[in-house]
Amino acid sequence: FSWCVFFRSSIFPSCANWFLFLSSLIKLCLFIDILIVFTIYLFLVINKLLSSIVYFFIILLVSILFPFRALALVLNDDFNDGNMDNWIRVDDSNRKPCSSPWQENNGFLGISIDQISCTTNLMPTDSFWNNLGNDYQIEVDVQFTAGTDHNIAFRFTPSAPSNDWYHIHFTSPNGFVLERVPSGSTSNSVTYPVPNKSDFYHLKILVISGNIQIYIDDNLALDYVYDSNIDRFPTGRFAFRAGTGSNPISETYFDNLVIKSIDELQPQANV
Repeated sequence: FSWCVFFRSSIFPSCANWFLFLSSLIKLCLFIDILIVFTIYLFLVINKLLSSIVYFFIILLVSILFPFRALALVLNDDFNDGNMDNWIRVDDSNRKPCSSPWQENNGFLGISIDQISCTTNLMPTDSFWNNLGNDYQIEVDVQFTAGTDHNIAFRFTPSAPSNDWYHIHFTSPNGFVLERVPSGSTSNSVTYPVPNKSDFYHLKILVISGNIQIYIDDNLALDYVYDSNIDRFPTGRFAFRAGTGSNPISETYFDNLVIKSIDELQPQANV
């Protein structure tokens, strides 16, 4: 007798029924496994979808409550290539030009002046500026080596009978003056120690219609607010500027210039 015949009874099913029972059990286990896997996958998909929806609404809410300004890198120069192809010298037609040249040496842009009462400017070429716009953030490392006068210009446009520009006029070692700007909510003259020294200051200047912010070594030195409707120079590009007054000596070096455009995103009015 085979074992199937020997154990046939009411307790044990036939071999055929036994194999059918095992086959059904295996199919049930596979179905349960598939159901579990599908449930886990569905849970993960729903969880990811809900997370994305929540994240979207958080971003939307933040952008409505706190309108932000998007920065896009458009210009940078580390002055390591040894040439001035991207820059144009522009002197002030109503002032005596400095005879000293702008030079790019040893990884720095600089100028060393020994001349009473002169000025000179260096602005990016049209292709280098690349339609950056009129609102932008300037970051640059500056070394005040000798003399009293050190300068940075912005909203600069060559014009006649005089060029258009705002600028920061550092009067080492005492501080700086934000010159030619409209009357604002604070003084445009700041007492902030900027002595000549062998290492660099890091400057960040935020230029927006109605607001000019000046940071020195990551410290906010001036937040100047004025009426943008009376903006004296609403357009123009960045420019290096140098000059002297009664003190004929001025020596300044620049490095790691990075300028980013500012595209202001305004919340849309409900229709």
